[in-house]
Amino acid sequence: MRLLLIPLSLLFSFACNAADKIPSFCKNTEKEVFNCQLKSKTLSLCSAGDLSKQSGTIQYRFGTLRKLELEYPNTPASPVGHFWSSAAAYSGGGESRIHFKSGTFDYILFENTIRTGFGDDGLHYPEFNAGLVTKQNGKILSIRRCSNDAQILQSTLKLIPEEEFDYEVTP
Repeated sequence: MRLLLIPLSLLFSFACNAADKIPSFCKNTEKEVFNCQLKSKTLSLCSAGDLSKQSGTIQYRFGTLRKLELEYPNTPASPVGHFWSSAAAYSGGGESRIHFKSGTFDYILFENTIRTGFGDDGLHYPEFNAGLVTKQNGKILSIRRCSNDAQILQSTLKLIPEEEFDYEVTP
């Protein structure tokens, strides 16, 4: 009987892990740079090829599994001229971002760790956030947080042109 329980528990473990995976718009040949569940919508930033040699491409995709609402750029392209990265260190944390502009809209993908305080035990209590800030003509329209444990792929962040960190956007 014990031998039968071990394989069943392993099978159950794999099924749970597969069920926990959120949808992604990245293809099998692409890397997930950022994948975020925003209520019923999915935001995916996907890369392909070698970004360090500028032969790689990157593309932002947003929508539902039934309808892709935005792809930027229209076809996967080099990040140069399309995407910018920035980062800042905070006391007890930090923030990483990837930014792009489409028309009058700015889209800022972010992940951050913020210290929320210290307990009586002296331990640090961090809060982790990730999401999307949308701006139009310089004004923040929305700040939406991922419902999953989304993280920016740090190895790719270093390969995207850097811009100055905008502290006024910090969610």
